[in-house]
Amino acid sequence: MNDRSSLPRRGRRSGRGTDCWSSPYRRSRGGFTYEPCCAVVAGGSCASSARRPTEEVRAPAFLIVGTPRSGTTLVQRLACELPGVRTPPETHFFGYYALDLVRRRRFPISGDVLRDELDAFANMPKSKELGLDIVAWHGMLAGRAERPADMFATLVEVLVGQADTVGEKSPEHLLWWRPIARAFPALRFIAVVRDPRGVVSSSRAVWGDAGGTVAVRAERWNADQREVSRALRSLGSERVLVIRYEDVVSDESAASAAIAAYLGVPARTAAVAGRSPAAGIVLPREWWKGRTFEPVTTERVEAWRRDLSVEDADTVGAICRHGMRRFGYSSTDTRRPVAPAGLPTRAQRWRFRAARRRHLARINRVIL
Repeated sequence: MNDRSSLPRRGRRSGRGTDCWSSPYRRSRGGFTYEPCCAVVAGGSCASSARRPTEEVRAPAFLIVGTPRSGTTLVQRLACELPGVRTPPETHFFGYYALDLVRRRRFPISGDVLRDELDAFANMPKSKELGLDIVAWHGMLAGRAERPADMFATLVEVLVGQADTVGEKSPEHLLWWRPIARAFPALRFIAVVRDPRGVVSSSRAVWGDAGGTVAVRAERWNADQREVSRALRSLGSERVLVIRYEDVVSDESAASAAIAAYLGVPARTAAVAGRSPAAGIVLPREWWKGRTFEPVTTERVEAWRRDLSVEDADTVGAICRHGMRRFGYSSTDTRRPVAPAGLPTRAQRWRFRAARRRHLARINRVIL
C-alpha cells in the first residue's frame, strides 16, 4: 500500500488524450497542488471514466475544533442534542491520516488503491472502534475518490447515517482550517476556547507527563488560539463561531441556543430525557470523556487553582497573557512575581514553536 512505485509518474500519459496528464494533482514541496488536465482547461472534461461529481458528495455542515481539554466534547454533545444534528465520534482524519495520504497518493484514486486506503484508515489505532463499514464507504464514493476531501465527507456520512445536519469534531482539525475551508466553501467552524490554566490542569490529569512540560502545554495553547484568531479574521463570524467553555457551563441553555442559531437549526426546546441522542459520540477507549453526559456545572472552571501549583499557574499566565486578554481571560491573577524562565524552559518553547511552524507549513500546502 505504501509502495510509491505503484503511483503514476509525473508525465506519464493516462490514455485520456495525447496531452493529458494521469492526474490533476501534481507533487509540490511537502504536498500536492492542483493542475487541471488539458480537457478541463479547454472547457471540457476528461473522457477517462465515469466519475461521481464532487457536487454529489455532501460536505459536513460544521466542524468543532479547539485545543484538547477545552470542552470540545461538551459542545459536541450540545450540538448533537439539537433536532436533526448528528456527529460521529472523533475521526482524526486530517490530524492522523491526511498528510500521509497525500504524500503517497495522487488523486483521483480508485480500484485497489482506494480500497487499500480505506482499509489503512479503518485499521489505524484511533479508528478501530469506529465500527466503520468499509463496503458502505467504498459504495458512497462510487468506487472513486476525486480528492481527499471527498473521502472525509463520505466517511462522516457513513458513520452518522441519516441526519439533516451533519458535523464532525476532532480538536486537532483546528490546524487544518485553511485547506478545509478551501475544500468546503460552505462549511462552518465552531472553535472552543478555555482558560489555559484550566486546559493545562485538565491535560495533566488525563495524560500526565505525556503532554510535555507546563511551559510547552502553555505554548501549545498560545499557538492554537492564534489559529482560532486567524480563522476568525480570514473567514469572518459567518463561518467561525468562538465559544468559551466557561460561558457554556455557566449557561448551558444560552450556549445551546447560540449553536442552534449559528447552524440554522431549531433550538432545543426541552432537556433531553433518557438516552441522549449524542450518546454515540464517545468511544469505549475514551475514558477521559466520562463526565460528558453528566449535568453541566461550573465545578471545573476554577479547579486549576487547586490542581496547579502557584508556580505553574503563574507560568501559564505569563506565557499566555496576550491570548488570554484576547479571549477575555484575566492574566493578572499571579500570586507572586514570575521568575524569568530558565534556559531549558526557553529551549523547550523554541523547539515547540519551530515544530509547529513546520507542521503548519506542510498542512497549508495540501490541496484537499
